[in-house]
Amino acid sequence: MAHANARLTVHTRQHIVGLRSQGYALAWIAEVTGVSRATVYKWLIRFENEGEAGLADRSSRPHVSHAKLTPRQIAAVCRLRRKRAWGPHRIGWELRIARSTVYAVLRRLGLNRLDHLHRSTREIIRIVQTAPGELVHLDVKVWAGFRREGASGWRRLPGDRRWPAQRRPARV
Repeated sequence: MAHANARLTVHTRQHIVGLRSQGYALAWIAEVTGVSRATVYKWLIRFENEGEAGLADRSSRPHVSHAKLTPRQIAAVCRLRRKRAWGPHRIGWELRIARSTVYAVLRRLGLNRLDHLHRSTREIIRIVQTAPGELVHLDVKVWAGFRREGASGWRRLPGDRRWPAQRRPARV
């Protein structure tokens, strides 16, 4: 099915073929339908080769994916990531693979973030909860270095007696 902004639908393609069979010039057909002459040629050739089925919408998905990595290449990417902790740029350069492909492999296998791997074994760290509420986590921060009287990073407010005179707001 054609998308909402498609210039040609199946019916318009059939109309192009009908106009050509009536003897109209290709330039005129292109002008009337609002497409280029190359587009008119394309649909006429498809109609000649495939008939009515050639005018139907097709998938834009490629028939073959030539750049698919072999299992051996995927294993090499994983080995370099775990053994050397290299990033996609360096792994891609070493194995002569596009870095975007290397990054896709690392993401698919969960190796894309080094902080998700154990430092020494380079195995994926997974925290698995077996019961609801089991993984409750609480961060506690100690503010021992700060004193309440305003020193060491505490912000001074506009009513504070230590507020500089030139920055003191006017009283209303």
